[in-house]
Amino acid sequence: MELEILDADGKVIRKLKATKPRAGMNRVKWDLRHEPPRLVALRTVAPENTHIWNEPRFRDVDSRPITHWGAKPAEVGPLVAPGAYNGAP
Repeated sequence: MELEILDADGKVIRKLKATKPRAGMNRVKWDLRHEPPRLVALRTVAPENTHIWNEPRFRDVDSRPITHWGAKPAEVGPLVAPGAYNGAP
């Protein structure tokens, strides 16, 4: 089951999925946040560091995450502004 959270203009704010949907009443929890941002991924070989794809964890994949030392990647989206929101299945 997928639920879309809509703002007053009908724009999709967030898409949520029920983890174990069953027949009858189900519950989905929304943390009042927008969708999380997409993480930046490296898809090319850096000319100065051609061995970057040789690590076993990156073999047979088409992209790898970029690490920003000292900064944690954003895992959640920003909080929504106060207002009226609707859910649509």
